Amino acid sequence: MKIFTKNSNKGSKKGFALMLVLFVLGITMMTMATFMYTTDNAVSLNHRNNQLNRNLAMAEAATEKVLSRMIRDYKISGSSLLDSNLSSYQVFTPEVNDSVTFTNFTFYDASGFSGKITVEEAESSTFKSLSSKYEGLNGHVTTYRIVALAAEPGSLYPDLKGGIQQEVEFTQIPVFQFALFYNNLMEFTWAAEMDITGRVHGNADIYTGSSNDLRFQGDVTSVGVNENKEWIGFSELQFTGDVNFDGTKEISVSALNVPISPESDPTEIREIIEMPPAGENPQSWRGQQRMYNKAELVVRVTDGGPLVIVKNSLDSTGVVIPEEQVESFIDTSKSFSDQREGKLVKATEIDISKFNTWASTNTFVTSKLGAGVPPSIVYVSDERTVSQSQIAAVRLVNGEQLPSRGLTLATRNPLYVKGNFNQPDPARLNTSYTANTEPASLICDAITVLSSAWEDEKSNINFRARRANPTTVNAAIMTGNVETSDGATPMNGFSGGVPNLTRLLEDWKHSGQQKLTINGSMIAMFESEISNSQFRWPGYYYYAPEREFNLDRNFEEENGLPPGTPQLISVIRKTWAQVASE
Repeated sequence: MKIFTKNSNKGSKKGFALMLVLFVLGITMMTMATFMYTTDNAVSLNHRNNQLNRNLAMAEAATEKVLSRMIRDYKISGSSLLDSNLSSYQVFTPEVNDSVTFTNFTFYDASGFSGKITVEEAESSTFKSLSSKYEGLNGHVTTYRIVALAAEPGSLYPDLKGGIQQEVEFTQIPVFQFALFYNNLMEFTWAAEMDITGRVHGNADIYTGSSNDLRFQGDVTSVGVNENKEWIGFSELQFTGDVNFDGTKEISVSALNVPISPESDPTEIREIIEMPPAGENPQSWRGQQRMYNKAELVVRVTDGGPLVIVKNSLDSTGVVIPEEQVESFIDTSKSFSDQREGKLVKATEIDISKFNTWASTNTFVTSKLGAGVPPSIVYVSDERTVSQSQIAAVRLVNGEQLPSRGLTLATRNPLYVKGNFNQPDPARLNTSYTANTEPASLICDAITVLSSAWEDEKSNINFRARRANPTTVNAAIMTGNVETSDGATPMNGFSGGVPNLTRLLEDWKHSGQQKLTINGSMIAMFESEISNSQFRWPGYYYYAPEREFNLDRNFEEENGLPPGTPQLISVIRKTWAQVASE
C-alpha cells in the first residue's frame, strides 16, 4: 500500500515569487510616477523660466526705448527737457509699430499700474566724481531711475512679471578738466619731448607717432585709434620716440558732445564763439552755450568805433558804457604783421591792468552787477571792414593780474596774448605753480602767444630779429586749428600737432633756449576760419621754445573752474538689475 503526502514547500515558493513580482511592480510604478511627476514639473519650470526670460527681455526693451528718447532729448535741450517730459516718458512703452513681438505683452510700472513704466529722478544735480570710464573726473550729475515690468497675458503664466531697473547718470563734464581734448584728429607727429599730465580724450583718432619721447601720465580715451604711428606719408622709421601710457587707454568710446551740437559737428560747435542770430532766446539750451550770452561785458568793434555793454549773464539787455570810459582800457589803433598768415593784423587791444582798475570802481558796472563784482566773462567781436591782406583780431596785454572773480575772454576772432598772463608773482613764472592765480580761460578762433619782448615794429622783418623771452600763460585754452591736409608731407600741409596748437611768431631758440609754460587745459574744438593758413615748419616765422604744458589742478574743483566753462555731456549707465517679479 502506497501512502501520498502534500509538498507544502513548493506552494510557499510560488507565493513568495508572486509577492516579489508585485512588490517590484509597485516600486516600478512608483518610480515611473515619480519620474513622470518630476519630468512634468521640470517641463513646467522650464516653461515658466522661459516665460520669465521673455518678460525680462520685453522689460529691458521698454527701458531702452525710453532711455534712447531721453538721451536724444538731453543732447538737444538738456536736463530741463527731461524733467518736463517725465510724464510723457512714463507712457512711452513699446508698441506694435516698434515690433509685432510687443503685441502680446503688457507693461507695468514699479507700482503695478499697466500701460506705463516708472521714470523718475533718483538724485538731483550734484557736482561729484564720475564713475565708469570717466573715473577721476568731476561733473554735474543727475541720476534717473527707469523701471519696467512686462507680462504676457495669453501665456501659461499670465500673471508672471519680469522686471528691469536701470539707473542712468546724465552728466555735464567741464571740458577744462581734460589736459587735452580734441574734437578732430589729435596729432603728436614730430612733437618735441612731452609729458602730458591729466586726462586726454579724442572725439576722433589720436596719432602718437613722434620723433621724441611722449608720455601720457593720465588715462587716454578716444573714439578712434589712439596709437597710430604711420600715416600721411610719414614712415614709422622716423618716429623713434618712446610712447608711454602710465594710465589706462581705451578706444571705441562714445563721443563726448558739446550741447550746442548733439553730433559733435565742428562747424556747429564753433557757434559757441559766434554772435547769436536775431531772435534766439539766450535762455534756450543752444543760447546758453554761447559765450556772447554768458558774457557780462560785450565789446563790439565796428568801423564807427567800439560799443561796450555791461549785462548779466544770459540777459539780453544791458547798459551801454560811455565811449570816453571805454578808451581807458581799449585801443583799436594797434596793428602788426602775422607772418604765418602773411597778413596785417588790425587789433582790438585790451589792457587787462587798466580794465581791472576801471571795472572795480565803475558805476555802470556796479549798477548792473553789484558793488565789488567786476565782469568775469568778456566777449569781443571785432567786426571792422578788412581787406584780403588784413585780419581783425583781439590782443590782450598786461595780463599778469586778473580780476578777483577770474576772467574768461571769448572772441570769434583770432586772439593774441602778449607777455605773461595770470601770474602776479614774478618768482612763480616758468613754473607749474598756480595756487595764487585766478580761474581763467581764452576761447577764440586761433591763439598766438607773443612774449613780453615782442615789438610791433619788428613784426614784418625776418623773425630772427624777434628774440623771445620766457613766457608763462596760466589759462585754459579752447581754440580752432588747421588740420593736416590730404596728401600732406612732413614739410607741407602738416597741422603742427598738439605742441603748435598755440601759435608762435618769434625766435625762442637762438638767444638761448627760451621756455614757454602753459598751465591750464588745451582744447581744440573746431577749425580756424579767420586765421586759417597752414602751419609751416620752424625756420619760416618762428623757432620753437622749450615747452612745458601742465593741467591746472585747480580745474578739478568746481570753484576753481574758469567762468563760463563749456560743458561736455555724456550718459553713464550706473546700475542694471532685475526687480522682484511675481
